[in-house]
Amino acid sequence: MTSTQSRTPLWRICIWALYWLAIFIATHLPPTTRAMRLASGVPDWLLHGTAYAGLAAIAVWAPASRPTMRRQAIWFTILLAYGAMDEITQPLVGRSCELSDWFADAVGALTGLVAMSAWRRRRETSAHA
Repeated sequence: MTSTQSRTPLWRICIWALYWLAIFIATHLPPTTRAMRLASGVPDWLLHGTAYAGLAAIAVWAPASRPTMRRQAIWFTILLAYGAMDEITQPLVGRSCELSDWFADAVGALTGLVAMSAWRRRRETSAHA
């Protein structure tokens, strides 16, 4: 490791892991739970998009190193695969598997990756100016 590289703080990794766990739990709650009834007034696409935008943004924010296009492409692929797995396993708890939810996950993930990457680049540029 060179002097210009820094290590990712453990607390950032913990935030990312806890957020991902929270998404997994939320998307696998049976539809009759209180939390699901509370969220019933919010459009499903908005819930999916927001959740995955947050997950993607944290994935870019958590590492101390600058995000690269390659790393972002890898994260996008991981999040697409996870979103598909998430949808495929939802019928196990009485929820539906919907392609539109997966599309919302993908749009949210892409939005989170782009937004957080732009924010980090701008922040790093202004810090060096």
